[in-house]
Amino acid sequence: MTLLFWQKLLLTIAVTTVAWLAATFLTPPEDAALIAKFRASVRAKGRDIGRGVLLTFVVSLGVFLLMYVIGRVIYAM
Repeated sequence: MTLLFWQKLLLTIAVTTVAWLAATFLTPPEDAALIAKFRASVRAKGRDIGRGVLLTFVVSLGVFLLMYVIGRVIYAM
């Protein structure tokens, strides 16, 4: 059975949504003290904000490119 593009897209959205919901609700939450320690360690200083914005952009671009490549591989099957 050959799926149309929109059917593949809906199937991909459904599977990934179920996966992240399962990961969210089936794993235990982290300890509040650990989260507070993490937040304190990553709080940006004034001079680091520009670098943080740049790194956020670069990492986001990398994630979207990786998602694109994985999508191309999946839809090529």
